[in-house]
Amino acid sequence: MFRLVSRAGLEPADSSLRIGEWRLRREAAEREGELLRKDDVQEAAHDMIMTIRETLMGIPAQLQDRLAGLSSAPACGELLEEEIRHALTKLSEYPPKKPKAPARRRKARSK
Repeated sequence: MFRLVSRAGLEPADSSLRIGEWRLRREAAEREGELLRKDDVQEAAHDMIMTIRETLMGIPAQLQDRLAGLSSAPACGELLEEEIRHALTKLSEYPPKKPKAPARRRKARSK
């Protein structure tokens, strides 16, 4: 038996709900955006994890030349901390905001 709980309060384990009635309510909740498909959640989680991984794995390549030019461990630590904070700030804005679509131009009316 499935156990699906949403903001709509759908719980098929509730014996007062018949399967057909529960299915209709579940489908309505999906259409209204109150439920998410498992595959969609897994895909979003995978995308997020890959974005985090790529961002963190990119730090060494971004810093290697700058770190090589530093002569003290504290300076290296400060640079690393700065770049990690920058990466985490960037990741906190996940998912990236989509650019706005350019405004449509109206066709000039011919007289």
